[in-house]
Amino acid sequence: QSTWGQLNYAFIMATTQLTILERIVIQRRQDVEAAKQTVSQQRLMEQLADAPECINLANRLRCEYPSVPVMAEVKRASPSKGDIAPGIDAAAQAFRYAEAGAAAISVLTEPNWFKGTLQDMLGSRLLLDSRQWTSERPRPAILRKDFIIDAYQVYEARIYGADTILLIVACLSDQELKELMDLSRELRMEPLVEVANEVEMERAVKLGARVIGINNRDLHTFQMDMTRTLRLAQVAADADDVFLVALSGIVSAEDVKRFVNGGANAVLVGESLMRSSDPGSMIQAFRAVRPKPLVKICGCKTVEDAMLAVESGADFIGLIFVPSSRRCVTAEVASTIVSAVRQSRGAETLSRDVQGMLNQDPGQSYSEWAWRIQKVVSRSRPLIVGVFQNQLIDEINQIVTQVGLDLIQLHGDEPFSVAATVSVPVIKVLHVQAADSTQEDTLQNRCNNVLETVETGPAVLLLDTMLKGGQKGGTGLPFDWDLGRMIAGQLPVMVAGGLTPENVREAVIEMSPWAVDVAGGVETDGTKDLFKVKKFVSEAKFSESVV
Repeated sequence: QSTWGQLNYAFIMATTQLTILERIVIQRRQDVEAAKQTVSQQRLMEQLADAPECINLANRLRCEYPSVPVMAEVKRASPSKGDIAPGIDAAAQAFRYAEAGAAAISVLTEPNWFKGTLQDMLGSRLLLDSRQWTSERPRPAILRKDFIIDAYQVYEARIYGADTILLIVACLSDQELKELMDLSRELRMEPLVEVANEVEMERAVKLGARVIGINNRDLHTFQMDMTRTLRLAQVAADADDVFLVALSGIVSAEDVKRFVNGGANAVLVGESLMRSSDPGSMIQAFRAVRPKPLVKICGCKTVEDAMLAVESGADFIGLIFVPSSRRCVTAEVASTIVSAVRQSRGAETLSRDVQGMLNQDPGQSYSEWAWRIQKVVSRSRPLIVGVFQNQLIDEINQIVTQVGLDLIQLHGDEPFSVAATVSVPVIKVLHVQAADSTQEDTLQNRCNNVLETVETGPAVLLLDTMLKGGQKGGTGLPFDWDLGRMIAGQLPVMVAGGLTPENVREAVIEMSPWAVDVAGGVETDGTKDLFKVKKFVSEAKFSESVV
């Protein structure tokens, strides 16, 4: 850089009323130009062939469900707090995060205010790559956390081991943001796009951001506003396929609960982890948080029954088409119920975009399905579920089309492969024996026996009670909740069996299920009871394990 350029830069920094963010960006532009004099962009591009493989950030975060994905940050300092852990070994800290279950590791590479380096990120990636990872426990994604304003930095990130980069909307024009997003994806890195206000959120969504971080800290003033995530999550509520991450100010599981139940799908945590004497335990506590469970009111026989469920805030309404069930409805009656429910939500059918979110590859993971369905429910509740048991596929598909079902539930002995032949997503029952103190097998073995039967194909797994005599479903009896908790810790599940307004709170606390399902437990003399339905939904969604 010329002497004149250095003097001009110094004059601007000394005499202009710049915000902290503006000062950092000016400095980073200077840093990038200096780096180009040492290693050209063309030389960086030539090294791409040797760059390590990438993990897709969106997929890596979604596969954490039912746990809350934690993006754990390595940083030595910040403009607002000064030195935090100036002597920390970045790679060792990243490894500690990974061992505790972090879904991603954010590594600061800005050298002046945050005291980070590209070597910190490279060392973290190399140390993580030295460990054996599995499909059940995949490697955390590596995020280059920096003020990226030039394509040069994107190439640097890829070569130094990043799986993803941070793009801060406040630093970039629409054209710059779009070009950097496109380049990042071309290099197989799905970026984390950071926003801090409604206008920035709208820009990010419009330009196609898939993972959006909502910063509770204003980067111009570095002031905190812990309500920002909750406000901006509502702005993005109608955006398809957008995964939201809450950034900054997270110090406790209560913070995580508030953000997750307010619309965030993951959290990024930095300073509190860096200052913690036991960051691993903190990460595990954050991962243990669960969003409020979804609620299915099953066995609705009339429009009145269904409207009680709608009024009470149910997420799913179940219509039973099993001829032997006392709650069985005909396709004609079901069509009338569905029409009334759809009118109540202001749409005769799901929008094409929302329907597209449900019509996904049946081979995707249960975690991916759980996230997608929860997203659809937030926009178009309640969804209509048709319940079948050991019935012909042609009959099922005919009723799906005639009635306009959103999902179906297979409640018999149907193989998992049947899901591929049904035109809508499938909820597949896993029959679990009723709670019985005489069972001699260990809890872990019983859990393994259930999980060994699970195959891909369905969208959701439902745990329901099976009696020793063989009765499956509609027993009114609970299964072993200890077993349910163990299974729900491995997979997102819906649970049924003996649930009532009086015990569903305890069930949610004990098992942390993705959803709960009730039929007889909210009836009086065989008819849906408004008081019981409302109490069930309220107790399920506001139990002590959620906020």
